[in-house]
Amino acid sequence: MLSISDLKAGEQAMVLEMPVDAEVKRTLLVHGIHIGGKIRILQKFAGQGLALIAYNGRKIALRKPDCLLIKVVKIES
Repeated sequence: MLSISDLKAGEQAMVLEMPVDAEVKRTLLVHGIHIGGKIRILQKFAGQGLALIAYNGRKIALRKPDCLLIKVVKIES
């Protein structure tokens, strides 16, 4: 199983597993991200440890530790 950190800019994925950390999970749910949801990696900022993802027209920046906790499977566009 992959994490968001394993994906490259432009790739799409479906969320399979969410973090158990309440704060991170709450942030994701507020933005509508849930198990089965499809995300797209817009950009990765390696030096800052951030990933910019798109979900339902929203852009969301996630920290690398959070990206490692979100398990996904790649999907073709």
